[in-house]
Amino acid sequence: MKPFAPKFMKVGILTAALQELTPRAVRDMDPDRAIEDWLAFAGELGSGHIQLSAALHPSETDVPPEAMLDPVANTLDLRRPFDKERARRVEAALRSTAVGLSDLAYFDNLLHHDPATRKKKHDFLMRVFDAAVETEASRWAAQIMSALALDSHVEVYLGPPDAVVHGAEYEQKRLGTIESVTRARRITSHI
Repeated sequence: MKPFAPKFMKVGILTAALQELTPRAVRDMDPDRAIEDWLAFAGELGSGHIQLSAALHPSETDVPPEAMLDPVANTLDLRRPFDKERARRVEAALRSTAVGLSDLAYFDNLLHHDPATRKKKHDFLMRVFDAAVETEASRWAAQIMSALALDSHVEVYLGPPDAVVHGAEYEQKRLGTIESVTRARRITSHI
């Protein structure tokens, strides 16, 4: 029997907490500046990690800003792909500040009643996954699987169990196993 060896979860500051750390005008012109500013700020606070908030840009969302708790929570701005150049810039900021990412946070209504809006949100979620892959998500997935004692053959599903809610039909979609999903995202993000 293996002796108990605790593994501690990395906890970080949610970047949506201070929504205008980097002014919107600056962020819109330079989308990765907000990440760099947050990493520097977290370092000044002595925090070892941040939870990088992702959201549809205010110009793309279906919810008006006055109805949102976090109207500008898109620290990770994905209006354009998070490619290798952007990943290198963020990785340089991670190294220079010695602050890590505990996770990527995306909170939205993925069960929206309108199929086109729901698809837009699901597509955005896939872009968040792509960004995670570019920032070594496979390494994180391995650490998470290890910490939770998950087998790489565990099935991964997107969405709620099949259901009809207020007349709208929802279908759970099988994405594959943890291993196949992380491998597929690594391959497609480099094409």
